[in-house]
Amino acid sequence: MIDKGKIIKSTFRKLGKIDLYNDNKSDEYLVASSSFNDIVENIAKETAFLFNSTTVKLTTVGKNDLGENKFNLPIDCLNIIRANEKYRLEGEFLYSPSDKIFIQYCREIEPVEIPDNLYDYLVACLCVEMCLAFNGYQEKLGYFENMKNKEKFKIIVQQGYDKDPWG
Repeated sequence: MIDKGKIIKSTFRKLGKIDLYNDNKSDEYLVASSSFNDIVENIAKETAFLFNSTTVKLTTVGKNDLGENKFNLPIDCLNIIRANEKYRLEGEFLYSPSDKIFIQYCREIEPVEIPDNLYDYLVACLCVEMCLAFNGYQEKLGYFENMKNKEKFKIIVQQGYDKDPWG
């Protein structure tokens, strides 16, 4: 389980501000806390990670004027990772020539559901955000961008990716 306070503390340590992590009234702490929330929301939508994915079978709810089958997206769907049939999105609906379709999608989750292997990635993301928010950290931006990319790649390799799970 990911602990927001520990992520912020690690971020400040990497930025060289060891004394700031417990000053929850400073501008830097408030920005770090807010940025962390944004990061969690954004990575939940990212289709590179599968920690919050689920697969469901959709059944058509009718057809449109083009003869395509119309499907409702699951209410907690943030982004579609893949499907076993051709499809297109339009508004809040998914359309396909098939009358049944399986989709794997990113779902909304609570921050406590984020797996521990994302810890270093979250720290790197927060370091990047702090570098962008405060000029005093600008010289470290490239380093943290590289760290973020390295951690993202590591997670993708750890989780594996089946190009065609239904094939």
